[in-house]
This record gives sequence, structure tokens and C-alpha cells, in this order.
Amino acid sequence: MTRKLAIAVVHGMGRQRKQHPDETGQLTYSARLHERLRAAVGTHRFDAEIAWREVFWADIVQKRQDEFEQAMRKVSSFGMLRSYAMHRLADAANYFPPREKRRSAYEAVHQRIDLTLADLDRDVPEGTPLLILAHSLGCHMMSNYIWDVTHGYRERPTPFQRFETLSGMLTFGCNIPIFTFSLEEVQPIAFPGNPARRSDPWWRNYYDRHDPLGFPLAPLSGGYEELCSRGELADYQVNVGWRLLQSWNPWCHNGYWHDRGFAQKAAWFVEELLDLPIAEAMERPQSDVSANMP
Repeated sequence: MTRKLAIAVVHGMGRQRKQHPDETGQLTYSARLHERLRAAVGTHRFDAEIAWREVFWADIVQKRQDEFEQAMRKVSSFGMLRSYAMHRLADAANYFPPREKRRSAYEAVHQRIDLTLADLDRDVPEGTPLLILAHSLGCHMMSNYIWDVTHGYRERPTPFQRFETLSGMLTFGCNIPIFTFSLEEVQPIAFPGNPARRSDPWWRNYYDRHDPLGFPLAPLSGGYEELCSRGELADYQVNVGWRLLQSWNPWCHNGYWHDRGFAQKAAWFVEELLDLPIAEAMERPQSDVSANMP
């Protein structure tokens, strides 16, 4: 059966358990979410119709973070909270784009996105819809990357890699707002794909109120609020993580990856994109498309 949907997954800030995999199709940090989505959509349909690839970028900065942590332990206690801050705040700080991007973590991360999208492009038929799943800092990375590509700052060789077949984006634990306060005007990315092959809201943002690194996006600026009022962006509050250990405290930031309820909501989005006929999407009134969203 022909692949009907390509999914690119991007992790966020924090230490990853495995080193950079040899292939983008090798499951590492997204394995639990992949497992739950596969079960919710149906194993046969998922395997036959969906191509899944990971963007893995943690190793770009993790080696130097680990070296500093080991050196500091010789002169001072490090502790769990200090380690937590190191492997999250440092990720965000290192990604910030300097003037010389060619030798920066910003460019290195975007090269990893290049690689994943190129691998997906080779694995699916021409014109296959693309869905982005991004967590935490990965949301900011994908927003920047799409902005750079669609504004001509980063050249890509095919329509798929230029997001011309993008159908949707699902962000969770998103901290885009944190990186915008130095800007006088904050504009969201515009949908770069074919509106006839999307199910609005095409950008769905999930956040847990206990997650200190996850935020709604509509309050960020007039541009985001307008995107929301047009039915293209929607914020959804969820409760994620192991109920006794994570769901009520800041550790829920990593709970999205294995939470069954969140996976079901993501599966509904995947199924919409798999089932959405082009003719129906073109004829559906804009004002009605988000009326029954989860």
C-alpha cells in the first residue's frame, strides 16, 4: 500500500538516553509515542500508510554539557535540579542563532532537520502530506526552520522539503513564547502547504498547566491570535504524565511522550490527515472546520 502520510518528529531540550542513531528511521526518544499512536491508528494501517522519522540533535551540545558537569563535580555538588537546568537551559541558550550561523548549533540542528526531511522525502511518493510532531524546544526549532525555508533563507531541493505538502503541525510542551520577548513584533509562520490538503486547525498546540516549559500560543501576539481566530491554530490544555509521579508537577514536561490520552488526541489528528479527501477539504467552509475538535 502506498504511503499516505509522512511524520517528522523533533525532540526538545534535555538529555537523551541514546547517542545519535545511524538512521533517522531508528526509534529512540519517540518510541513510546510511536507505539501508542500505532496501536490507536491500527498497526496494519499505520505500518502500511505512514512513514516515521526522527530529528535527533541532542548530541550536538550534550558532549560539552557532560564534560562541564563532570569537571564541576570535582569542586562542587551538582544535584538533580542543577543537572535538569543544565541540560535544558543550556540547550536553549546554545541554539540561539548567532550572527555567524555556519558554525553554530543553530545551523547544526537545522542540518539534522535537513537530513530527516530528505530521508522522508525518499521514502514516500511525490506529493505525500507531511505532519510535524515537535516537543519543547523542538517547537521553536521547527518554527525557525520553516520560517527560514519559506522566506528564502534556507534553500531546499524539492517541494516536500520546502513544506509545500505540509498538512499539519502538532506541538506539545511548546516554549516558543520564551524566545520572543526581545522582539518588537512576533509573527507566526504562515501555512506553507496546500490548504486543500489540510484539516484545520492545522497547528494544534497541547500544554499541561503544570508544565513550566509548555505554553498556549494564542496570547503571544496579535499574529498568533489572528491565526487562532481564523481556525488555523488551536491551543488545548491536557493533563499528561504518570498520575502519581508526574501529572501534578513540573516533571510532566516529559510526560507527553508516553501519555495514553495525549497519544489518542494525536492519533485523531493523524487519522484526519489520512482520511481527508482533497475535494472535501476544498469545499468545507472555513468557519466550520474546527467545530468538533478534541
